[in-house]
Amino acid sequence: ATLTVSPDTFVEVLTDVINNGNLIVMSDGNLKQINKVTNTTPVTVRRHHTLTEARKEYNFISSPVAGQNMKMIYGNNAANVPFVTVLRESTNSFVNATSTDYGVVAKGFSVREPRLAYVDLSGDNLPVDIAQYKGVPNNGDISLVFPTYTTGRGYNLAGNPYPSNLDLIELYANSTTALIDPTFRFWDNSVNDIYTQMGGAYQGYSYALFNAATDTDGFGIAAPGNGTGPKGTKIPNRVIKVSQAFMVRATGAGAQLNYNNSMRRTSNT
Repeated sequence: ATLTVSPDTFVEVLTDVINNGNLIVMSDGNLKQINKVTNTTPVTVRRHHTLTEARKEYNFISSPVAGQNMKMIYGNNAANVPFVTVLRESTNSFVNATSTDYGVVAKGFSVREPRLAYVDLSGDNLPVDIAQYKGVPNNGDISLVFPTYTTGRGYNLAGNPYPSNLDLIELYANSTTALIDPTFRFWDNSVNDIYTQMGGAYQGYSYALFNAATDTDGFGIAAPGNGTGPKGTKIPNRVIKVSQAFMVRATGAGAQLNYNNSMRRTSNT
């Protein structure tokens, strides 16, 4: 049988998810678990992306399933994804992701849009703007430990590791707050005109901001733009959607983000 979790709906599960057929979580659907159990069977999670005409932009994304190769999320064809990069804190620069990176739960990736010559090998006949994740859904307690800290740097890419939405304020409060800057940065590629990942050389005008310590009303601020082009219109809030990644800065050695099921949400914003 096939169970489809449609947009703006949710399935809430007390224990583990056992899939003997097809379980598909559509974009803006939520699959939430309550107990800290280990899943063993795979599901499919889909996420819609608004693509640009030239397909030169990057998106900050994170996998809701274990071990996902981010080169395979568009049409199950690695050739469709020109670049998958990760941010190396020690050099404050983006480098190509490796298979080891894909094994780190809650890690964030900067992934370039699928190429114009898109070829769908998935057999699912999906449109080009749908990213698809296939694997065992992440669940329970997850700690993303930042492996290094360099004075004056500290930037890392992290993300929502679950196939359900996540409360960012609760994530920050449950993590090493004394060692983490509460301002989380979200990439808004609609105001970006630089098509390489610059790391420490970048001035930050395409980042929308949310401060998990002070934005108690639940809303952050849009990306400012570079002063000559458009300003951002996307305003982040405390609810982080499925597969969304973000920039977070450690302020000292030993920083980590601590996720758990109590932070998971089924409401869409």
